[in-house]
Amino acid sequence: ICMLLSLLLCIGALLPASAEETPTETTVAATEVYTLPADATEPTQAAATTEAPVADTTAQEETTAAAAQAAEDTTAPAEPAAEDTTAATEPEKETEPQQETTAAGTDGQAQTPPLSPYHPPKWEDYNGDREAYDRDEYAWYNSLCGRYYRWRGWDWDEEERFDPAFRAFYADDPELKISGHFVYKLKDAITYQNKKRVTTTMAIICDYFDTDEAAKKTTTLHIPATIDGYPAGIDMSLSSSWTAGLSDCGYTNDSVKTLIVEEGVTSIAMYAFSHFTALKTVRLPSTLTTIGIGAFKDCTSLKKVIGGETLESLGSDAFGGCAKLSKFEPMEHIHGMDGAAFYGCAFKTLTLAGDVRLGGGDEDHYTVDRAFGDCKKLKKVTFLDAGKKAMTNLGEGAFLGCDALKTVVLPKTIKEVWIENRVFEGCTALQTIENTGKVRFIGRMAFKNCTSLTAITLPAKLQRCDFDAFLGCKNLKKVTLLSKDTGLFDKRYDAYNIYWGDPSGEVTSNFLLALPKSCTVLVVNKDMKDAVKAHRFKGTVKICVTVKAPKTVKLTKQSGKVTLKWSKVKAADGYRVWSYNAKTGKYTKLATVKAGTTCVTLKTTATRFAVRAYRIIDKDVSWSPIVMAK
Repeated sequence: ICMLLSLLLCIGALLPASAEETPTETTVAATEVYTLPADATEPTQAAATTEAPVADTTAQEETTAAAAQAAEDTTAPAEPAAEDTTAATEPEKETEPQQETTAAGTDGQAQTPPLSPYHPPKWEDYNGDREAYDRDEYAWYNSLCGRYYRWRGWDWDEEERFDPAFRAFYADDPELKISGHFVYKLKDAITYQNKKRVTTTMAIICDYFDTDEAAKKTTTLHIPATIDGYPAGIDMSLSSSWTAGLSDCGYTNDSVKTLIVEEGVTSIAMYAFSHFTALKTVRLPSTLTTIGIGAFKDCTSLKKVIGGETLESLGSDAFGGCAKLSKFEPMEHIHGMDGAAFYGCAFKTLTLAGDVRLGGGDEDHYTVDRAFGDCKKLKKVTFLDAGKKAMTNLGEGAFLGCDALKTVVLPKTIKEVWIENRVFEGCTALQTIENTGKVRFIGRMAFKNCTSLTAITLPAKLQRCDFDAFLGCKNLKKVTLLSKDTGLFDKRYDAYNIYWGDPSGEVTSNFLLALPKSCTVLVVNKDMKDAVKAHRFKGTVKICVTVKAPKTVKLTKQSGKVTLKWSKVKAADGYRVWSYNAKTGKYTKLATVKAGTTCVTLKTTATRFAVRAYRIIDKDVSWSPIVMAK
C-alpha cells in the first residue's frame, strides 16, 4: 500500500508540468494560421491574458491548504484538469508555474483554458468559475473574431442561419485570414501565359466587415488588386459541403456609396455586395469576366455600373432588385445572364449581344427565369448581329411584366432565335417585333396578354409554336404563317401531359385555339389552309403568297386619254390600275387587267397612276407592292 501511495504522489507531482505545456502549444498553432490587422488584438495576447485570470486570495489560500493537507495525509490527490496549474503537490515546483503565469499577466493565479481565436469560451471548461468565464468571454467578444461574430449578428441557437464566410471562419479553416477589413483565403489558380500553364496563388476575398468607426464612415470602398502580396479575387461562394440556395446574408451596409474594383480582379462571386443600400456607382476593371449570384442584389440606390468591358456572364439575381439601375456599360458584351439578373431595374432602352442567353441557373436553388422581368421603364430592346453560327436564347420570362416595352429588334444576322415560355407575358404595350425570320421556337404563353400586339410574322423555318403562345392577345388581327409544315400544329414539348391552361380542354399543342376570332391567319398554300381549318381555328384563313411588283410603269398622255404600260410579272394572274390623289393620300381603282396584257388606255382626269400585280390561289388574292407610273 505504501508503494502504491508513493507512486500516486509522484504522478500527481508531474501532472501540473504537462498542463503548463498545453496552452503554449495551442497558442502558437493559432498564431500560425491566423493573420490579423495591426490594430486588432493578437490571438496569442488574448490567449495569454485569459489563460490565467486573476482569482481572489481566499480561493488561492484554500487551494494551497488543500494541497498541503493531501500531502500530509499521504492520500492520492484527484487528477487535476488541464487548465488547473495550481494543483502542484511539491513545494519546489510551485515557483516555475508561478513565474510563467505572471509573465502572462495573471499574477500567479489559476489558469483557465486557452482562448481560441475561432470560438468563444465554453462554460463547461471553467468548473463553475464565473469570474474567469465572464472575463474570457468579454475578451473574446472584443477580439477581431468576436467583433466579426457580433457584426454578423450570429445566433448560435439558429443553426440554419446562413453565411458561408462566417461559417468557414468558425470551422477553424486554416487557410482563412484577415487583412484590414477583408476576410480572405489563399487559393491556387491555373492560368496560361505565353501558352504555358502557370499556377498563381490568389487571395480570395470572402467578406468585408466594418467594425470600427472609420470603416463605418467609408463612402468609397476600394477592392484591392492584391492582398498581402497576392493577386486578389472576390468570392462569397459556398463550400461544397454546404447545401446551396438557403439565402444570402442579412448584412446591410448603409455607408459605402462608391465601389471601385481595381484592375486585376477577375471575378465577383455570390452575394459579395448585396444589401449595400447606399451604393450608387460601381466601377469594374477590364480584367473582370464574371459576376456571381446575388452579387449586388437589393442595392436599392445603385444607378450606374461603368467599365467591365470584358464581362461575359452574370449569375442569378446579380443585380436583382436594383430599382434605380439605369446605366450598365458592359451590357452588350455579356453572353450569359442567369435568371433575374436585372429583375426590376430602371433601364429605358437596352442593347444586347446577339449571341446572348437570357435565363438559366441551378433550378433547385436559384432563380432561373425573368432575366429582365418587371423592368417597368423599359421601352425598346435591340439585339446586335452575331454571325451565321450564333444563337439567341430568350429564356423563360426574360421580359415578363415589362409593361412599357413597345419594340423588340431581333438580330438580322444569326443562326437561330429561341423564344422560350412566357418571355413577353404581360408586355401590354408591345407593338412591334422586327426580324422574326430566324425564330425557330416559340414557347407556351410567350406573348400572353400582349394586348397592343396587332400583327406578327412567323417564319418559314419555325420548328414549334406551343399552345397558348398568344393567349390573351385580344387585339391581334393578323398572323402571317410562312411555314409549309402542316404538322407544325401537332408538335408540343410534352405530348403526354395535359396543360391546365389549354383552352380546348384537350391534349393538343395547337396555338391557333388561343387566337381571337377576329384574327386572320395568312398561309402560303392550300395544304396549310386546310391544316389550319382542320385544327379548329375559328377565325379567317387566307392564302397569301409573295407576288413581285412590275419593275417599270410608263405613262403616256394624248387627246384626253392616258396610256399605261408596265413590265410583265412572272406567275401573276393579273394586274390592277389605280389613280392616286396626293391631297387625300388615297388610291382609286380604275381597271383590272388579265395576265396576258401589260398595257391599258383610260379616259380620266386623274394625273397620277399606279399599278400592282396579283395572284389568286383557292379564291384568295395576294397582291404585290404598288408601283407609281412615271
